[in-house]
Amino acid sequence: MSCDSDQLEEVKRLTNEHWGRTDDIQWYIRELLPLEMECAQQQVEECDTLTLLIGFSPDPLLQTIWKYRPQRIVLVLNHMYGSQGGKHRADEYVEWIGEMASKGYCPSAACERLKKVATKREDIVVAAVEAQPDWVFRELRDRLLPDQRAGKRIVVDITGAKKNMASGAFLFAAYAGADISYVDFEEYYSDKRRPLGYTCRIGTQPNPYRILGLRDWERVQKLYEQLAFGSAVAEVEQLLKGMEVGLAHAAGDGTYFSPEQGQAVARLGKVLSVLDEWDNGDYTAAWQHWGTSDKNGGANLQSQMPKFPLPNAIEYLGRHNWPCAVGKDAGAFLQEHRKLKRGDTVPEDSIFNRPDLLLKYAFDERDKIDRMIRYQNDYRSAFLRSAGLDELLLKARVAILWLTDQLQLEGNPGVVLKNDKARFDILAESSSAGGFRDFLQNPNETLQFRVRGGFTVKRKSGVITAMNPYWQLPNFPIDHEVLVKLRGEAIHTHLSIPAAYAEAAHHIVDHALTDFVDNWVALLGKPPVPVHHTWKLPWGDLCTHCGLDFLPALPSTKEQAT
Repeated sequence: MSCDSDQLEEVKRLTNEHWGRTDDIQWYIRELLPLEMECAQQQVEECDTLTLLIGFSPDPLLQTIWKYRPQRIVLVLNHMYGSQGGKHRADEYVEWIGEMASKGYCPSAACERLKKVATKREDIVVAAVEAQPDWVFRELRDRLLPDQRAGKRIVVDITGAKKNMASGAFLFAAYAGADISYVDFEEYYSDKRRPLGYTCRIGTQPNPYRILGLRDWERVQKLYEQLAFGSAVAEVEQLLKGMEVGLAHAAGDGTYFSPEQGQAVARLGKVLSVLDEWDNGDYTAAWQHWGTSDKNGGANLQSQMPKFPLPNAIEYLGRHNWPCAVGKDAGAFLQEHRKLKRGDTVPEDSIFNRPDLLLKYAFDERDKIDRMIRYQNDYRSAFLRSAGLDELLLKARVAILWLTDQLQLEGNPGVVLKNDKARFDILAESSSAGGFRDFLQNPNETLQFRVRGGFTVKRKSGVITAMNPYWQLPNFPIDHEVLVKLRGEAIHTHLSIPAAYAEAAHHIVDHALTDFVDNWVALLGKPPVPVHHTWKLPWGDLCTHCGLDFLPALPSTKEQAT
């Protein structure tokens, strides 16, 4: 308190006099209220709209009006106050607020509005029966949301009412992002069972949705379940800033989270960043960031979370230096990609001779396409990626015939194509899904390459390896020929792709993978390819792995992330 001894004695004397009077609130407003607020060191903190839940004690509510000086006051009253009806109680408050306005303790506009609308009950709401939380919520929603949409500051004071009214008001404040105010007192006079008004503490309590980030956490979960990892990272970064800053005006020190909990949120952000790199196909960067210590030399994610079910494509392809743009210009990145596709020095170095790498990528890509359809509704991108993966597997079949010495150069069969790096590079760079398809289906077909003077290849005599028409699926809206043509149109024109076509393309490439594994990989004589497992981790399990045990369980917004 800021009172000197004389002021303190005076406010105590006036307090005793106030308690001895019979509900003389007009006298309280004139004589005691301003001195109480001075002694309590309450500073004016203006708001646009103040909602008061009316109980039996007017003093704290009048103190609240003095502090917030609102331009609009909304009174919410119960049906009865002992033998007094709520409407009569409201009339008393209108009179008292008028007295406060005459003394300059609140804007006259607020009082005049109450008087003008009293007959219409726009800002004076009285329950027809005992007030319930849902009724309070609806009334505040209907009356206050226009102010909220207009960007006005709304304060909802929950000091005076019964718990059923206060709970409904609290729910509305959380719903609308309004400030929640409460009057507390440092001292109570036990004999009278009344608080000492000059020890009041009035302040807005932190809105739970804002300080705890409940809406933000709901959005992070939704983005994660939609596999929008990059957007989820941005949300987590904002949450982390809010946790670090705290609230200076909140009760206590404004700290609602421990340093360990902040570290868990930071850990989640790092995990989501790794998943975002994986989802974008940057396996090497994802693997490096998983195993790299932080800038302060702290433990890396791999050691912090040894049991985390990381998508195994990250480790498998990241360990094998999958092409990565980090730290390289576009030219160097392109050369790194071509080296993997063509082979470094000989064709045998190519990814087409590494079915473990090729299929780890292919299955991972197939799963990502599925998620794009199911969770992101990005049908055009899913269609293009399905058609692209299908063409890659067609090229891989041709490369297998090449690498296993089943092809010869037409017109010059003496050339050993298996070791012909220059011509193999042309194959690796070629793009002709329709041409590859026709060549692979018919053992007597030739495959012509038109670059660098052109050359044509065909199967050697006696080689009858042919591809099954895996795209001939019953009741499908597109066949392989249409798949190829639609892909070209979608790339080069404005063509949009409906969901049914994206799903059909995904089914085609799924069958293409099955055919490739069952009928072509073994031709290379390589060890069996490990069984692929689709990555899935529910939101709750992700939180557990990251140590977010302080978050409440939120309902899933989608079918489980896969």
